[in-house]
Amino acid sequence: VVLDEDDALDIEDWAPERLEGDATVSDGLLLDDNVVRLLEDAGIETIDDLLIADAAEILDYIDGGDLTAPEIADWQDQARLMMSVGGLRALDAQILVAAGIRTAEGLAAASADDVFSAALDYLDAVYKDGPIGDDETEVELSDVEWWIGLAKAQSEPPTAA
Repeated sequence: VVLDEDDALDIEDWAPERLEGDATVSDGLLLDDNVVRLLEDAGIETIDDLLIADAAEILDYIDGGDLTAPEIADWQDQARLMMSVGGLRALDAQILVAAGIRTAEGLAAASADDVFSAALDYLDAVYKDGPIGDDETEVELSDVEWWIGLAKAQSEPPTAA
């Protein structure tokens, strides 16, 4: 799969890291420290813990607070996406899930222009004056094309040498 003329991706030579289930939620996802503490209080320390947890049970245990079941489902989908598409950063997965892309297959089939537009809308709404610096939240169309290329490359069967 060629992502652009200057940068060919050979999945057999380069295997981008995928998020592992034993990673802590604080290392794997972009979560506020208070949210991480609430999750840890509920026994959710690793990505695997988060993925097997039921959102309603987590909310019951921590008495809800400002968290919602859809937020927890989004975190679970972000983690699944990073586990299935190596090379995605936590912010990338956050943007993709906000754009409605929750699976590697959905990403591979997505329109780069549509995802790019949704990414800009999301970043403007969430990180306009937020905690992450401007350089870290800049997304270019080429970034989105890269994400889609990663998903396509990792879903294709390896070619015989």
